Amino acid sequence: MSSVLNYFYDDKGFYNVEMLWRISRHKKIRHIDSEDLISHIRHRLWGDNIRSPLGIINAPAIDLNDEEMDHLKRVFRANLNYPILLYENDITSEYFIVDGVHRVIKSILFDIDYVKYVQITDNNLRRSFVGSVNYNVR
Repeated sequence: MSSVLNYFYDDKGFYNVEMLWRISRHKKIRHIDSEDLISHIRHRLWGDNIRSPLGIINAPAIDLNDEEMDHLKRVFRANLNYPILLYENDITSEYFIVDGVHRVIKSILFDIDYVKYVQITDNNLRRSFVGSVNYNVR
């Protein structure tokens, strides 16, 4: 049996997404307008060889590489009954999708007005911290 560890990262470090789900399991589920999340799927999120999520859903299927096709399949399998994890920075009020990009894409693709989410705070991130981001340039 194999398992895949899921991490969220920012300029400060890496955070364990499974731990964030455990921390937030009793938090209130809220709703956010799907259109408010479009800017979060315009950028490459899954690696240099993979288009942005918005690029994947706008490209002809024949042009998608294997990894992009896998993400597109995950979009169609995404279960919108589950919320996404959304982090809001306490200082800047900016928010980021921690987990649930495939659900966000599906809600936009199928013209669903809102996405369910659970809000993650700075304190939650501190509790799920795995390690800092270090850049070693030689």
